[in-house]
Amino acid sequence: MKRAYPVVVERGPTLYGAHSPEVPGTFVVAPTLPEARRRVRTVIARCLRLIGDMGDEIPEPDPE
Repeated sequence: MKRAYPVVVERGPTLYGAHSPEVPGTFVVAPTLPEARRRVRTVIARCLRLIGDMGDEIPEPDPE
């Protein structure tokens, strides 16, 4: 099942930060916007897999 989680991206003076407010532990930093997007997708997938492996309920993305 494919899920789409919202991602917040912020630009700092030299780096980009990104995270998904709906998936705990997903904050990343990167030197470019494309790299921040790639990293946050990877981290979201890993966090969701870990949540599932621990037997916890995987959060559903907010439909809005």
